[in-house]
Amino acid sequence: MMRLGIDYRPAQKRNSRRRGLGRYTVELTRALLSAGGEDRETTLFSLPGEPLPAEGNFKTREVPYLKKPSRLNWLRDRIFLPGQVSAEGLDVFQATEINAIPAGAGCRVSAVVHDLIPYIFWEETRKTVPFDFLWALKSARKQIPGADVIIADSEHTRKDICRMLEVDEGKVEVVYLGKSDSLELVPRKQAREELDAGGHISEPFLFYVGGSDYRKNMHGLLRFFARIRKRGYEGKLVLGGETFLWDIPEIKDIRQRAERLGLENHLIFPGYLPDRLLARYYAAADFFVFPSLYEGFGLPVLEAMQCGAPLLLSHASSIPEVAGENAFYFDPASPESMEHAFDRAMDSPDKVRAHVKKGLERAEEFTWEAAAGRLMDIYHRMVN
Repeated sequence: MMRLGIDYRPAQKRNSRRRGLGRYTVELTRALLSAGGEDRETTLFSLPGEPLPAEGNFKTREVPYLKKPSRLNWLRDRIFLPGQVSAEGLDVFQATEINAIPAGAGCRVSAVVHDLIPYIFWEETRKTVPFDFLWALKSARKQIPGADVIIADSEHTRKDICRMLEVDEGKVEVVYLGKSDSLELVPRKQAREELDAGGHISEPFLFYVGGSDYRKNMHGLLRFFARIRKRGYEGKLVLGGETFLWDIPEIKDIRQRAERLGLENHLIFPGYLPDRLLARYYAAADFFVFPSLYEGFGLPVLEAMQCGAPLLLSHASSIPEVAGENAFYFDPASPESMEHAFDRAMDSPDKVRAHVKKGLERAEEFTWEAAAGRLMDIYHRMVN
Protein backbone atom coordinates (compact mmCIF):
# COMPACT_ATOMS: atom_id res chain seq x y z
CA MET A 1 0.00 0.00 0.00
CA MET A 2 1.27 3.45 -0.93
CA ARG A 3 1.14 6.09 1.78
CA LEU A 4 0.66 9.49 0.16
CA GLY A 5 0.71 12.86 1.87
CA ILE A 6 -0.66 16.05 0.27
CA ASP A 7 -0.13 19.59 1.56
CA TYR A 8 -3.71 20.89 1.47
CA ARG A 9 -3.01 24.15 3.30
CA PRO A 10 -2.91 26.48 0.24
CA ALA A 11 -6.62 25.67 -0.20
CA GLN A 12 -7.25 26.95 3.34
CA LYS A 13 -4.95 29.95 3.80
CA ARG A 14 -6.64 33.32 3.46
CA ASN A 15 -3.98 34.71 1.13
CA SER A 16 -4.24 31.81 -1.34
CA ARG A 17 -7.56 29.97 -1.04
CA ARG A 18 -9.36 32.22 -3.54
CA ARG A 19 -6.45 32.44 -5.93
CA GLY A 20 -4.93 30.10 -8.47
CA LEU A 21 -2.80 28.27 -5.89
CA GLY A 22 -5.84 27.50 -3.75
CA ARG A 23 -7.97 26.38 -6.68
CA TYR A 24 -5.16 24.16 -7.93
CA THR A 25 -4.83 22.48 -4.52
CA VAL A 26 -8.58 21.92 -4.17
CA GLU A 27 -9.04 20.49 -7.65
CA LEU A 28 -5.92 18.33 -7.64
CA THR A 29 -6.68 16.89 -4.20
CA ARG A 30 -10.26 16.09 -5.22
CA ALA A 31 -9.04 14.32 -8.34
CA LEU A 32 -6.36 12.37 -6.47
CA LEU A 33 -8.87 11.25 -3.84
CA SER A 34 -11.15 10.07 -6.65
CA ALA A 35 -8.39 8.24 -8.54
CA GLY A 36 -8.90 4.77 -7.09
CA GLY A 37 -7.42 4.33 -3.64
CA GLU A 38 -7.76 0.69 -2.61
CA ASP A 39 -3.97 0.41 -2.58
CA ARG A 40 -3.35 3.88 -1.19
CA GLU A 41 -3.64 5.67 2.15
CA THR A 42 -3.85 9.45 1.82
CA THR A 43 -3.04 11.99 4.53
CA LEU A 44 -3.93 15.66 4.06
CA PHE A 45 -1.72 18.15 5.88
CA SER A 46 -4.16 20.86 6.93
CA LEU A 47 -4.73 23.93 9.08
CA PRO A 48 -6.63 23.50 12.36
CA GLY A 49 -10.34 24.26 12.12
CA GLU A 50 -10.41 24.90 8.37
CA PRO A 51 -12.70 23.16 5.80
CA LEU A 52 -11.56 19.91 4.21
CA PRO A 53 -12.73 18.05 1.08
CA ALA A 54 -16.32 16.87 1.37
CA GLU A 55 -15.65 13.49 -0.20
CA GLY A 56 -12.87 10.94 -0.27
CA ASN A 57 -11.07 8.51 1.98
CA PHE A 58 -8.32 10.37 3.80
CA LYS A 59 -6.72 11.06 7.15
CA THR A 60 -5.61 14.50 8.33
CA ARG A 61 -2.49 15.82 9.98
CA GLU A 62 -3.05 19.26 11.44
CA VAL A 63 -0.15 21.68 11.10
CA PRO A 64 -0.02 24.63 13.55
CA TYR A 65 -0.25 28.03 11.89
CA LEU A 66 1.13 31.45 12.83
CA LYS A 67 -1.66 33.97 12.29
CA LYS A 68 0.57 37.01 12.85
CA PRO A 69 2.81 37.55 11.02
CA SER A 70 1.46 34.84 8.71
CA ARG A 71 4.26 35.27 6.18
CA LEU A 72 6.69 33.74 8.69
CA ASN A 73 5.01 30.33 8.40
CA TRP A 74 7.66 29.43 5.83
CA LEU A 75 10.23 29.51 8.63
CA ARG A 76 8.09 27.34 10.85
CA ASP A 77 7.69 24.86 7.99
CA ARG A 78 11.41 24.83 7.30
CA ILE A 79 12.08 23.81 10.90
CA PHE A 80 9.14 21.56 11.81
CA LEU A 81 7.45 20.26 8.63
CA PRO A 82 10.10 17.59 7.84
CA GLY A 83 9.55 15.99 11.25
CA GLN A 84 5.77 16.10 10.88
CA VAL A 85 5.97 14.46 7.46
CA SER A 86 8.43 11.87 8.74
CA ALA A 87 6.13 10.97 11.65
CA GLU A 88 3.42 9.86 9.21
CA GLY A 89 5.61 7.17 7.66
CA LEU A 90 4.80 8.28 4.12
CA ASP A 91 6.12 6.92 0.86
CA VAL A 92 5.51 10.15 -1.08
CA PHE A 93 4.77 13.71 0.05
CA GLN A 94 3.23 16.10 -2.48
CA ALA A 95 4.37 19.66 -1.73
CA THR A 96 2.02 22.22 -3.26
CA GLU A 97 3.94 25.46 -2.63
CA ILE A 98 7.62 26.22 -2.96
CA ASN A 99 8.07 27.48 0.61
CA ALA A 100 6.93 24.18 2.08
CA ILE A 101 9.24 21.57 0.55
CA PRO A 102 10.35 19.37 3.48
CA ALA A 103 14.04 18.48 3.20
CA GLY A 104 15.00 15.32 5.09
CA ALA A 105 11.41 14.14 5.51
CA GLY A 106 12.29 10.45 5.27
CA CYS A 107 10.22 9.87 2.13
CA ARG A 108 10.15 10.77 -1.55
CA VAL A 109 9.11 14.38 -2.18
CA SER A 110 7.26 15.64 -5.25
CA ALA A 111 7.23 19.44 -5.44
CA VAL A 112 4.83 21.47 -7.56
CA VAL A 113 6.53 24.55 -9.01
CA HIS A 114 3.88 26.59 -10.80
CA ASP A 115 6.35 29.19 -12.03
CA LEU A 116 9.56 31.04 -11.24
CA ILE A 117 7.96 34.48 -11.40
CA PRO A 118 9.59 35.92 -8.23
CA TYR A 119 13.03 35.08 -9.64
CA ILE A 120 12.35 36.09 -13.24
CA PHE A 121 11.10 39.49 -12.04
CA TRP A 122 13.48 39.71 -9.09
CA GLU A 123 13.95 43.49 -9.18
CA GLU A 124 10.20 44.04 -9.05
CA THR A 125 9.89 41.38 -6.35
CA ARG A 126 12.46 43.16 -4.20
CA LYS A 127 10.46 46.39 -4.38
CA THR A 128 7.17 44.87 -3.21
CA VAL A 129 8.04 41.95 -0.89
CA PRO A 130 9.11 42.37 2.78
CA PHE A 131 12.79 41.64 3.39
CA ASP A 132 12.07 38.56 5.53
CA PHE A 133 10.01 37.00 2.74
CA LEU A 134 12.79 37.72 0.25
CA TRP A 135 14.84 35.48 2.52
CA ALA A 136 12.10 32.86 2.20
CA LEU A 137 12.22 33.04 -1.59
CA LYS A 138 16.01 32.74 -1.65
CA SER A 139 15.74 29.72 0.64
CA ALA A 140 13.03 28.14 -1.54
CA ARG A 141 15.23 28.49 -4.61
CA LYS A 142 17.77 26.27 -2.87
CA GLN A 143 15.12 23.79 -1.69
CA ILE A 144 13.44 23.15 -5.05
CA PRO A 145 16.29 21.17 -6.68
CA GLY A 146 16.37 18.89 -3.63
CA ALA A 147 12.93 17.43 -4.38
CA ASP A 148 12.95 13.94 -5.88
CA VAL A 149 10.58 15.04 -8.65
CA ILE A 150 9.55 18.57 -9.68
CA ILE A 151 6.09 19.05 -11.21
CA ALA A 152 5.78 21.92 -13.70
CA ASP A 153 2.48 23.32 -14.97
CA SER A 154 3.72 23.71 -18.54
CA GLU A 155 6.57 22.91 -20.89
CA HIS A 156 7.59 26.57 -20.73
CA THR A 157 7.91 26.39 -16.94
CA ARG A 158 9.80 23.09 -17.19
CA LYS A 159 12.42 24.75 -19.39
CA ASP A 160 12.70 27.70 -16.98
CA ILE A 161 13.24 25.35 -14.04
CA CYS A 162 15.95 23.38 -15.84
CA ARG A 163 17.69 26.53 -17.05
CA MET A 164 17.46 28.80 -14.00
CA LEU A 165 17.83 26.21 -11.24
CA GLU A 166 20.25 23.98 -13.15
CA VAL A 167 18.04 20.91 -12.67
CA ASP A 168 18.42 17.82 -14.84
CA GLU A 169 15.61 17.57 -17.41
CA GLY A 170 14.75 14.03 -16.34
CA LYS A 171 13.79 15.29 -12.89
CA VAL A 172 11.06 17.69 -14.08
CA GLU A 173 7.65 16.40 -15.20
CA VAL A 174 4.93 18.46 -16.91
CA VAL A 175 1.42 17.95 -15.53
CA TYR A 176 -1.16 20.31 -17.05
CA LEU A 177 -3.95 21.76 -14.97
CA GLY A 178 -7.58 20.88 -15.64
CA LYS A 179 -10.77 22.76 -16.33
CA SER A 180 -13.20 23.26 -13.48
CA ASP A 181 -16.41 21.23 -13.42
CA SER A 182 -18.07 24.03 -11.44
CA LEU A 183 -17.85 26.49 -14.35
CA GLU A 184 -20.92 25.84 -16.47
CA LEU A 185 -21.22 26.78 -20.12
CA VAL A 186 -23.94 29.42 -20.49
CA PRO A 187 -25.21 30.86 -23.81
CA ARG A 188 -23.94 34.39 -24.39
CA LYS A 189 -27.42 35.95 -24.55
CA GLN A 190 -28.50 34.26 -21.32
CA ALA A 191 -25.31 35.33 -19.53
CA ARG A 192 -25.81 38.97 -20.53
CA GLU A 193 -29.44 38.92 -19.45
CA GLU A 194 -28.57 37.42 -16.08
CA LEU A 195 -25.81 39.95 -15.41
CA ASP A 196 -28.17 42.78 -16.33
CA ALA A 197 -31.02 41.42 -14.21
CA GLY A 198 -28.68 40.94 -11.25
CA GLY A 199 -27.55 44.57 -11.41
CA HIS A 200 -23.98 43.65 -12.30
CA ILE A 201 -23.52 45.20 -15.74
CA SER A 202 -25.77 46.06 -18.67
CA GLU A 203 -23.21 47.52 -21.10
CA PRO A 204 -20.84 45.65 -23.43
CA PHE A 205 -17.50 44.99 -21.73
CA LEU A 206 -14.02 43.57 -21.87
CA PHE A 207 -13.18 41.19 -19.05
CA TYR A 208 -10.05 40.43 -17.08
CA VAL A 209 -9.80 38.28 -13.95
CA GLY A 210 -6.70 37.49 -11.95
CA GLY A 211 -4.03 39.17 -9.87
CA SER A 212 -2.81 42.73 -9.98
CA ASP A 213 0.95 42.44 -9.49
CA TYR A 214 3.52 43.88 -11.88
CA ARG A 215 3.77 40.96 -14.32
CA LYS A 216 -0.03 40.95 -14.83
CA ASN A 217 0.57 44.16 -16.82
CA MET A 218 -2.44 46.19 -15.67
CA HIS A 219 -0.76 49.41 -16.81
CA GLY A 220 -0.53 48.07 -20.35
CA LEU A 221 -4.16 46.97 -20.22
CA LEU A 222 -5.29 50.43 -19.10
CA ARG A 223 -3.30 52.16 -21.85
CA PHE A 224 -4.82 49.83 -24.44
CA PHE A 225 -8.33 50.42 -23.08
CA ALA A 226 -7.84 54.20 -23.14
CA ARG A 227 -6.80 53.99 -26.81
CA ILE A 228 -9.87 52.04 -27.94
CA ARG A 229 -12.18 54.24 -25.82
CA LYS A 230 -10.85 57.31 -27.66
CA ARG A 231 -11.57 55.55 -30.96
CA GLY A 232 -15.19 54.93 -30.00
CA TYR A 233 -15.45 51.66 -28.07
CA GLU A 234 -18.35 52.29 -25.68
CA GLY A 235 -17.98 49.27 -23.41
CA LYS A 236 -16.60 48.99 -19.90
CA LEU A 237 -13.51 47.20 -18.60
CA VAL A 238 -14.31 44.72 -15.81
CA LEU A 239 -11.37 43.81 -13.57
CA GLY A 240 -12.37 40.75 -11.55
CA GLY A 241 -10.58 39.46 -8.46
CA GLU A 242 -10.63 40.27 -4.77
CA THR A 243 -7.25 42.04 -4.81
CA PHE A 244 -8.76 44.93 -6.80
CA LEU A 245 -10.74 45.88 -3.69
CA TRP A 246 -7.76 45.75 -1.34
CA ASP A 247 -6.20 48.89 0.14
CA ILE A 248 -2.66 48.18 -1.06
CA PRO A 249 -0.14 50.31 -2.99
CA GLU A 250 -0.40 48.44 -6.30
CA ILE A 251 -4.21 48.88 -6.38
CA LYS A 252 -3.96 52.56 -5.47
CA ASP A 253 -1.49 52.94 -8.33
CA ILE A 254 -3.86 51.23 -10.77
CA ARG A 255 -6.77 53.47 -9.75
CA GLN A 256 -4.64 56.62 -9.95
CA ARG A 257 -3.38 55.65 -13.38
CA ALA A 258 -6.96 55.01 -14.52
CA GLU A 259 -7.95 58.50 -13.36
CA ARG A 260 -5.05 60.09 -15.26
CA LEU A 261 -6.23 58.28 -18.40
CA GLY A 262 -9.82 59.44 -17.83
CA LEU A 263 -11.09 55.89 -17.27
CA GLU A 264 -12.40 56.11 -13.69
CA ASN A 265 -16.03 55.99 -14.86
CA HIS A 266 -15.46 53.15 -17.29
CA LEU A 267 -13.95 50.53 -14.96
CA ILE A 268 -15.90 48.02 -12.86
CA PHE A 269 -14.40 46.15 -9.90
CA PRO A 270 -16.76 43.32 -8.91
CA GLY A 271 -14.29 41.77 -6.46
CA TYR A 272 -14.19 38.04 -5.87
CA LEU A 273 -16.45 36.19 -8.31
CA PRO A 274 -17.93 32.84 -7.24
CA ASP A 275 -17.91 30.26 -10.03
CA ARG A 276 -21.53 30.72 -11.09
CA LEU A 277 -21.06 34.47 -11.58
CA LEU A 278 -17.57 34.07 -13.03
CA ALA A 279 -18.92 31.80 -15.78
CA ARG A 280 -21.47 34.50 -16.71
CA TYR A 281 -18.80 37.19 -16.98
CA TYR A 282 -16.66 34.98 -19.21
CA ALA A 283 -19.60 34.11 -21.46
CA ALA A 284 -21.02 37.64 -21.72
CA ALA A 285 -17.78 39.52 -22.40
CA ASP A 286 -17.03 41.00 -25.80
CA PHE A 287 -13.53 39.61 -25.20
CA PHE A 288 -11.56 38.11 -22.36
CA VAL A 289 -8.30 40.11 -22.30
CA PHE A 290 -5.19 38.66 -20.67
CA PRO A 291 -2.13 40.93 -21.01
CA SER A 292 0.21 39.04 -18.67
CA LEU A 293 3.98 39.30 -19.13
CA TYR A 294 4.48 35.81 -17.72
CA GLU A 295 2.41 32.82 -16.63
CA GLY A 296 3.38 29.38 -15.40
CA PHE A 297 0.17 28.06 -16.96
CA GLY A 298 -2.58 30.70 -17.13
CA LEU A 299 -5.65 29.11 -15.53
CA PRO A 300 -7.98 32.03 -16.39
CA VAL A 301 -7.19 31.42 -20.08
CA LEU A 302 -8.42 27.82 -19.78
CA GLU A 303 -11.48 28.96 -17.82
CA ALA A 304 -12.35 31.61 -20.40
CA MET A 305 -11.95 29.09 -23.23
CA GLN A 306 -14.11 26.58 -21.34
CA CYS A 307 -16.87 29.19 -20.89
CA GLY A 308 -16.95 30.27 -24.53
CA ALA A 309 -15.25 33.66 -24.26
CA PRO A 310 -13.51 35.18 -27.32
CA LEU A 311 -9.83 35.57 -26.42
CA LEU A 312 -7.41 38.49 -26.74
CA LEU A 313 -4.19 37.11 -25.26
CA SER A 314 -0.58 37.94 -24.63
CA HIS A 315 1.75 35.69 -26.61
CA ALA A 316 4.18 35.49 -23.65
CA SER A 317 5.40 32.38 -21.81
CA SER A 318 2.97 29.45 -21.50
CA ILE A 319 -0.21 31.22 -22.66
CA PRO A 320 -0.12 29.96 -26.29
CA GLU A 321 0.61 26.49 -24.91
CA VAL A 322 -2.83 26.57 -23.26
CA ALA A 323 -4.97 28.38 -25.84
CA GLY A 324 -3.34 27.01 -28.99
CA GLU A 325 -4.52 28.71 -32.18
CA ASN A 326 -7.87 29.76 -30.71
CA ALA A 327 -7.05 33.36 -29.80
CA PHE A 328 -6.00 36.73 -31.16
CA TYR A 329 -2.48 37.26 -29.79
CA PHE A 330 -0.52 40.43 -29.06
CA ASP A 331 2.79 41.61 -27.66
CA PRO A 332 2.04 42.49 -24.00
CA ALA A 333 4.73 45.17 -23.99
CA SER A 334 2.92 47.10 -26.72
CA PRO A 335 -0.53 48.73 -26.31
CA GLU A 336 -0.40 49.26 -30.08
CA SER A 337 -0.08 45.50 -30.60
CA MET A 338 -3.02 44.95 -28.24
CA GLU A 339 -5.03 47.47 -30.20
CA HIS A 340 -4.12 45.75 -33.48
CA ALA A 341 -5.28 42.37 -32.09
CA PHE A 342 -8.55 44.00 -30.99
CA ASP A 343 -9.05 45.43 -34.49
CA ARG A 344 -8.38 42.05 -36.12
CA ALA A 345 -10.93 40.43 -33.86
CA MET A 346 -13.57 43.12 -34.37
CA ASP A 347 -13.14 42.84 -38.15
CA SER A 348 -13.38 39.02 -38.15
CA PRO A 349 -16.64 37.89 -36.49
CA ASP A 350 -16.59 34.55 -38.32
CA LYS A 351 -13.07 33.87 -37.12
CA VAL A 352 -14.07 34.83 -33.58
CA ARG A 353 -16.91 32.29 -33.64
CA ALA A 354 -14.56 29.62 -35.04
CA HIS A 355 -12.03 30.34 -32.27
CA VAL A 356 -14.73 30.01 -29.62
CA LYS A 357 -15.97 26.69 -31.03
CA LYS A 358 -12.49 25.19 -31.30
CA GLY A 359 -11.59 26.62 -27.90
CA LEU A 360 -14.46 24.76 -26.30
CA GLU A 361 -13.14 21.54 -27.84
CA ARG A 362 -9.59 22.26 -26.72
CA ALA A 363 -10.67 22.97 -23.14
CA GLU A 364 -12.03 19.42 -22.94
CA GLU A 365 -8.48 18.12 -23.32
CA PHE A 366 -7.46 19.61 -19.94
CA THR A 367 -8.94 17.56 -17.08
CA TRP A 368 -8.03 17.11 -13.43
CA GLU A 369 -8.65 13.39 -13.82
CA ALA A 370 -5.85 13.26 -16.42
CA ALA A 371 -3.61 15.31 -14.11
CA ALA A 372 -4.28 12.97 -11.18
CA GLY A 373 -3.67 9.89 -13.32
CA ARG A 374 -0.35 11.25 -14.52
CA LEU A 375 0.69 12.12 -10.98
CA MET A 376 -0.20 8.64 -9.71
CA ASP A 377 2.02 7.16 -12.41
CA ILE A 378 4.82 9.46 -11.27
CA TYR A 379 4.31 8.50 -7.61
CA HIS A 380 4.49 4.78 -8.43
CA ARG A 381 7.71 5.32 -10.37
CA MET A 382 9.15 7.28 -7.45
CA VAL A 383 8.39 4.49 -4.99
CA ASN A 384 9.40 1.59 -7.24
